[in-house]
Amino acid sequence: MASVAAGGSAGFIVGEAGVGKTALLRWVAQHGDSRVVWIRGAEYESVLPFACAADLLTPLRPHFAGLPAVQRRALETALALTDGPMPTSLAICAAALGALAAACDQEPLVVLVDDLQWIDPESRQLMLFVARRIVTERICIIFALRDQPGIAPPPHDLPLLHLTGLTLAECTDLARRRGLAVPERIMREVVESTGGNPLAVLETLTHRPEAATASGTRPITVGTSVEQAWRPVLDRLPEETRRALFVLAVGRLPGLPGVADLLTAMGLSIHDLEPAESQGLVRASEEGLELRHPLLRQVLIDATAVGVRLRTYRALADLGGPEQRVWYLSYTAADLILRALDVLGAHGSERNRQESAQLGTGWLAPSGTTTAPRC
Repeated sequence: MASVAAGGSAGFIVGEAGVGKTALLRWVAQHGDSRVVWIRGAEYESVLPFACAADLLTPLRPHFAGLPAVQRRALETALALTDGPMPTSLAICAAALGALAAACDQEPLVVLVDDLQWIDPESRQLMLFVARRIVTERICIIFALRDQPGIAPPPHDLPLLHLTGLTLAECTDLARRRGLAVPERIMREVVESTGGNPLAVLETLTHRPEAATASGTRPITVGTSVEQAWRPVLDRLPEETRRALFVLAVGRLPGLPGVADLLTAMGLSIHDLEPAESQGLVRASEEGLELRHPLLRQVLIDATAVGVRLRTYRALADLGGPEQRVWYLSYTAADLILRALDVLGAHGSERNRQESAQLGTGWLAPSGTTTAPRC
């Protein structure tokens, strides 16, 4: 972007939901001197051909006049600006490149494309065609793409910046900048449970501060964007696979049998995890099978029906030793109590909601107790 005044460039920002891709794009927009054009993908418009291409190119229509006649007709037809048979993709893409080149002759142009995974295929093809061919044109295109199973990876011929979770020190600094004073022990637990995902860290500390010390089954607040990213992937899996994933998520306390034995005891099989493995939701490590991302554990807990959770906790309590039995029976009770408190808080006054939160915190993490091990 620093060299946009001298020539063109394009690249990708890739990362999970909530990791800060949009925030980084905003920073780019605020710290440059060039004209900025935002293009945002929307899942409900992803079936409309050239919808995002129209957002990008229609404001540049005065520059269409300088295009070759065949390219001008092709572009105007694709953008529904004139009638006619649908032209070839090459004619449309070449026209788009010509129109953008003409526009950036007047002033450098920065195009920020957020949520590329939701942009319609025709617009995505057009934008990538342009991105691969800008050399001397004063235009910079930055794509932000979500990294999750089921989404095609970015092309290998463009530069890529992969955003990962923040470190403990970075999360502590982020909380301090938001006016949150968090003990190191609690911050460490939150960072480990979220993988350093900044959105999940802030939502946990801001919206449910008691969750960081609770010994129940909801230690992490998963935001809407994170949940919307993972839930469709889980919903496409067979029911047995979702149940097996839940066992993997909550059945990791020391002293319990291995994952294969746990699944067998619950009428499942290690083979039930194969669809999840093919989707990249689980991976093998030195400690055995584990979830791809720490946040997936909480999404699985939230997505699993209460009845399934309770039956699983009771089964795990029977399979473990005395200490494990205490923890899993406490999870069973906590699940029921938190549900009741949520209902009370939702239908009561503000005072009732505050009292419900305090009651839940006090019951789940009484003074002098230790935090439950993550299972």
